[in-house]
Amino acid sequence: MSLGSTEVIAAAFREHRECGVQLWDPQRPTALTAPSNRHGPAFGLPEPGSATINDLTGIALPDGPARIVRAANDARVLISAPLGVGDLVDGKRAGAAPPQGGTGNFAKVRTAGGEIIGLWFAGTDHASDRVLIETCLFGEDLLHLMGGEHRVVPNTYDDRGGAFVMSGRHLAPGERGLSR
Repeated sequence: MSLGSTEVIAAAFREHRECGVQLWDPQRPTALTAPSNRHGPAFGLPEPGSATINDLTGIALPDGPARIVRAANDARVLISAPLGVGDLVDGKRAGAAPPQGGTGNFAKVRTAGGEIIGLWFAGTDHASDRVLIETCLFGEDLLHLMGGEHRVVPNTYDDRGGAFVMSGRHLAPGERGLSR
């Protein structure tokens, strides 16, 4: 997209402390804008930057600056402040990846072969919320499981509680002897 007389690329960063959207000048490889449109926690991943940016659009304004619009699975659409060529600063790099915690509110259920066949929710009320289930499936790019038959099975497999939401006729862990 055009930023004044410069052609720039909008880049979305997820795995860095400086998560968000930055404009990048390919003619000056170290020149980036400061992060804008910072995405926040996604359901199940409490740390900032855990959301996935699903859509990103750059809008070049007639008087030279640009705005960036992004949508992510943190349930927000953000529009940046106007950005100009002067906002491209050499040496602006994203920081180190944040620590990944394992204390999310849901997890994927896989077969021994790695196929994802359902979700586990820490809260049994979440396991019964169809909109939340579809949102999680969409956010995790599990489109093949959306809109199908789902069963809610209380977790008797281990001491973590919660409930499994199983796709189709797949058995939940611990249900009728299914092994880990």
